[in-house]
Amino acid sequence: MSWFPYILVCAWLAIRNLGREEYREVVFVLTVGMNVFLLISYVWPTGLDLREGIVYDLGTISGRLLRFVQTVDTPKSVFPSMHVYVTLVLQYSLELQRRRLPHWGIWAGRLLAAGIILSTMFTKQHSVVDVTGTIVLFAGLRILKIDRILWKIHGQNQGSRVE
Repeated sequence: MSWFPYILVCAWLAIRNLGREEYREVVFVLTVGMNVFLLISYVWPTGLDLREGIVYDLGTISGRLLRFVQTVDTPKSVFPSMHVYVTLVLQYSLELQRRRLPHWGIWAGRLLAAGIILSTMFTKQHSVVDVTGTIVLFAGLRILKIDRILWKIHGQNQGSRVE
């Protein structure tokens, strides 16, 4: 799938359409998640052996592209998947723009995100475990961010209460 164009379009739309708090939330979740990925990769390096015995059909463009991708992007530091994580965060940024973007645009983003995530497994860049772990990481950081916002709102309401 087209990961780099997806990143460019989503980032451009986020900069253009998100309010300050929404933008800060997306950047917070993206930055923290990517740093967790780097920490896990440093403390617990991972790799995959899914590519053993692959026979590429070099007579087709897709066979040549697959071999090229697998040569350039080696299966090291695969858990959690940064490809999947960035895709989830960018799709979340699109979901925050539901009132500002056409309905078909949100659905196009969803389909591209699903295709990108699935393609990381189909090209044997990541396993189901990598993708599942990434989804759990994203959900956990979203919950932490929501708790932080609720705590902030609750704290402000308590401070303004007249007794």
